[in-house]
Amino acid sequence: MIALAVFPAWGLAYQSATSVGPTSADLDVWKAIFGQPGRKYAILNNTLPSSRIRGTSADLKERSDAELLETMVRRNEVSVALSPQLLATLNLPIVDIQSIRKATASADLAREFDYDAIRTQFGQKGRKVIRVSLPAFSADGNRVALCYWWCGGFEDAGGEGLILQREQGRWVTIAGFGVWIT
Repeated sequence: MIALAVFPAWGLAYQSATSVGPTSADLDVWKAIFGQPGRKYAILNNTLPSSRIRGTSADLKERSDAELLETMVRRNEVSVALSPQLLATLNLPIVDIQSIRKATASADLAREFDYDAIRTQFGQKGRKVIRVSLPAFSADGNRVALCYWWCGGFEDAGGEGLILQREQGRWVTIAGFGVWIT
């Protein structure tokens, strides 16, 4: 079952935590963060699953956004394939996840990807590959949580979670969590 809500204030729809794929509201959030001029990102064609999200453990349950973060974790239980047509709206180069995944992929995030291939294709050009989670929206649609992972090669990787709030029609980052770098 997919629950869909529409917020007339900005004419976007978002799906509940039980839904699967990205919506126009998800794209709006991704564009606000990654689609800014001067950002040198290429995006993976699969979302970041909860099992790869750091910093969503018990320490976050004390945060005021704990319910929003729990919704984000539930919404990202599985990685979702993102279509080239959908990603093209972000105006970012698209990377097939299989092109940078090791032949013997590991359950360990640090061993899942071929960092030499990433460095050669992206890091040497000053570009980062990103893998984003599906955002989770608050009940009123004015706050959102998401996580992303970025990499330019070995010892040039990291990730973080963000809480954004809609202010005057724009998404503004108001908090971060689970930050990690190599």
